[in-house]
Amino acid sequence: MSEPNDHEWLLARERGEDVSHVAKATRATYAELEGLIAALPDPTPSPGWKARVLDVIDHPAPAAPPAPARSKRRWAAAAAGVAVAAVGVLVLYPRHRDGRGVEPIATTEIRRSHAPHRAGGAAVGDTLVVRAAADRPIELRVYGDADEPLARCPGVTGCTVARDGEHLRYVLELTLRSHGTVRTMLFASDSTSASSPAPIAFRSLDADVDAAHAQGIDARQVAIDQVQ
Repeated sequence: MSEPNDHEWLLARERGEDVSHVAKATRATYAELEGLIAALPDPTPSPGWKARVLDVIDHPAPAAPPAPARSKRRWAAAAAGVAVAAVGVLVLYPRHRDGRGVEPIATTEIRRSHAPHRAGGAAVGDTLVVRAAADRPIELRVYGDADEPLARCPGVTGCTVARDGEHLRYVLELTLRSHGTVRTMLFASDSTSASSPAPIAFRSLDADVDAAHAQGIDARQVAIDQVQ
């Protein structure tokens, strides 16, 4: 942390709040750090990781008794990992996969509407913006509070797909119209030669993920947002 209160705006950003007041150079430093973390050979976080991390931060456990120096170093590394997870943006990492191409990259952000907002989180009327890049066709899907389908890309108005050299770039914009949990998912096949990443029905979150896995299609959560 470059300043004592950096953790405050980083957490605010992860909750969808406006952090444009933070100096551009400061934000760029953390963006560079996120890129370095994204290159580490760690597995993709499990669904719901971000919500769990924020919950731990908001409701910390009682302090543990002192431990030997070696254990303290190990715990410090674990704590650093949690902090990194809390401020991370890239949740699908760009790694080479033994000749099967590069993992897709996906990010999300909340674009505020002009209506008054409560502190923290997204609000009805805001716009969810999902961006992704991949070396093969993928599909972005958004599901609502009851796991109902809200939007997919390709496939709906508000979705654009463009080729940039060897990569495909996706942008999905969805106006949030109801309260509750909104989940963004990415579906991708393991093969760069696949013509379609998700030849499955768009019915509900659980049914779609089960159908994808049954066909050897990777289905991963990109983000989870609470709409107030």
